[in-house]
Amino acid sequence: LGLGRSGFDHLAEQTDAILHSAANVRHFGHYRDFLTDNVDATAHLVDLAARRAAWYGGSTADLHVLSTISVSGAPPEDGFRLFTEYDAVPDQPDRNYYIRSKQEAERLAERSRDRIGNVCIHRVGNIVFAADGGPLQRNIRENAFFRMLGALARIGVVPDDSHVWLCHVDVVAAAVVALAETPALANLTHHVEHARRDSLADFITGAASVAGTVQPAEFGSFLNRVAAAVDRPELETALAEILESFGLLRGVSPQSRGRRLEVCSDRTQQFLRRMGIAWPEIPPEGQASMIAAALELKP
Repeated sequence: LGLGRSGFDHLAEQTDAILHSAANVRHFGHYRDFLTDNVDATAHLVDLAARRAAWYGGSTADLHVLSTISVSGAPPEDGFRLFTEYDAVPDQPDRNYYIRSKQEAERLAERSRDRIGNVCIHRVGNIVFAADGGPLQRNIRENAFFRMLGALARIGVVPDDSHVWLCHVDVVAAAVVALAETPALANLTHHVEHARRDSLADFITGAASVAGTVQPAEFGSFLNRVAAAVDRPELETALAEILESFGLLRGVSPQSRGRRLEVCSDRTQQFLRRMGIAWPEIPPEGQASMIAAALELKP
């Protein structure tokens, strides 16, 4: 943590709970960077949470690790798989380095439950602007979903059978804090995600800034438009984003979630409803600002 031993020990003595939300969330890069930021950092915080009991007696600090729904991994090549709050991350490491590092961090957190009294994992969905519209994240140009929006806007077409699960940042924060403050929910894994599926096409074309310039289309027509973009150098970056986002380079289903992989959050949703936490509809202000910013992305 960048601390000397005495500073680390003093912090351990004073710490009651750790909410570990720091992470390298880029979807591209060198694995060593993701390993340092997302796995090694989690190991340091495990040591911090456990150290108070080891050195000073009493209980350990609570540890709450913010993970991602994406640790569910790739859908099966054949058949169907359900991924719930009761399921551990798959044994097969994900191809994406960010997801792989978060899978490793979860395994580390789970193993630490024999050293720490309360270790909770909060798998969070696709975080976007606040429920009142709010500002966009500071490093939004590194956000994979945001970059996909910009690519689809530049291509001018979006598939009409794809869905998104948008999680407003302020509701996510309130949900994590509420779950963390409930003693009866110790040592559990939660899926902090909007339960409602929104259409990707509706989200993009519903913004006034793209009126008439981006059209929804069935997937075959969408593929034809993508193929036509191959010969247009100005769309090279957009094309690369789309190929990666929709898994076209690996030949997987464009809407794998719900067809071959279903992520369930029923238990967590019940907890949140009892706590009075509800997911809002998409605020037009946030939607408009996100799409407008995506249109400003350079090719």
